[in-house]
Amino acid sequence: MAVHGIDLGTTNSAIARVGKDGRPEVLAGLSGAATTPSVVLFAGPQEYVVGEGARREARLDPEHVCTLVKRRMGDAEWRFVAHGTAWSAPAVSSLILKSLVADAAFATGEEPSAAVITVPAYFGDEERRATVLAGTYANLDVVEVLSEGGKRAFYIEADHIPASNHFFYAVWLYNSPGSAEPLSKAPPVGNTHRLAGGALLPADAGKFKRILLTRETDTHPTKPGKVVLEGPFSLG
Repeated sequence: MAVHGIDLGTTNSAIARVGKDGRPEVLAGLSGAATTPSVVLFAGPQEYVVGEGARREARLDPEHVCTLVKRRMGDAEWRFVAHGTAWSAPAVSSLILKSLVADAAFATGEEPSAAVITVPAYFGDEERRATVLAGTYANLDVVEVLSEGGKRAFYIEADHIPASNHFFYAVWLYNSPGSAEPLSKAPPVGNTHRLAGGALLPADAGKFKRILLTRETDTHPTKPGKVVLEGPFSLG
């Protein structure tokens, strides 16, 4: 039984395996792309589209397009309702997994039956159980739920980090132009103009070309808000 590796990501997902030469290879599907947008369009009661086609519809038909479902994993109360059907986060995620399985079958001629799925290190038991459930819904034997990276502390001090109950701060790391991920959200600490928290940083975080501290009002920002400071900062 060949075990595949799956990155079930917030914005994009991918599936890989160890090739005959012993090296890992990412499996591209019909689109030819190495990654699949983690977006699901519910076109009808029994119809759905996963990936780039769904992403293109997000602005045109937002009520029927589910994005960022990974952030809902572990929330047993959350549902995405489309065409009269309520979908849990594991159920939506299973559709993304099924798409990845289909891509792998197209690339190799064999349908994956077992997988290791990576999750953020901050995922707790509920989020991990939801991930396994998503795999089960997709007819996958989830051999392991593997943590990504590790948690490191950051500490920033400046005179113009005001305290407020109406917004929070986020740290954004760029390692290539246009590539960013909000890695931490943290409230300011009183009126001391100090900000501390935890960020999920890869091992080479010190090599990031640009680090931003931003002020956010949206709990799930997809683009940096007001830039308060620009790095480098101490990231622990």
